[in-house]
Amino acid sequence: MLERIISRIERHEPTTLSVDFKDAAVLVPVTREDEPQIILTRRSDQLKTHSGQVAFPGGMREDHDSDLLMTALRETEEEVGIRSSQVEVLGSLSQVISRYEIRVTPYVGLVDPEVRLVPDPAELDSVFKVPVSYFLNSRPDRLDHLTYRGHSRTVPCWFYEGYEIWGMSAIILVDFYRVVFSKDLTE
Repeated sequence: MLERIISRIERHEPTTLSVDFKDAAVLVPVTREDEPQIILTRRSDQLKTHSGQVAFPGGMREDHDSDLLMTALRETEEEVGIRSSQVEVLGSLSQVISRYEIRVTPYVGLVDPEVRLVPDPAELDSVFKVPVSYFLNSRPDRLDHLTYRGHSRTVPCWFYEGYEIWGMSAIILVDFYRVVFSKDLTE
């Protein structure tokens, strides 16, 4: 499974969006092991935006970031303690637009399964892992129908060990599984 993830992401040509929105980037960290897992976070209930939501580590581009990959890696280190030297970046997925008019670029990177995860308590309640096979073998618990600027899309939602995985995180997961496994998670 790991070799498939590597080869498909490295060959993928992501879609970029030409919109004049603020930029953000996230990392989709995948553990380098026979049964890879995806690392996700749960944002603190104390935050003003997206509080309590499951998310990939990442955030808004800052002026000193040389590019969006640097944004994703910087934010990942700040939020969960994974240093950029501990990430083998494979490539990116297609850009997506948040309902807050932010263009988000997701990068996929491999990390050691034993990497020490240290959630920043100011931003996160927890960090957790979900086996890649979980989304391949589990139907969504719910399908949300979201509309943005007249465009509708179906977005899956899963409940995994007390975490609700939906929204932007689910949209990114849908693209990851489409690219890597040619599987539509919205069915």
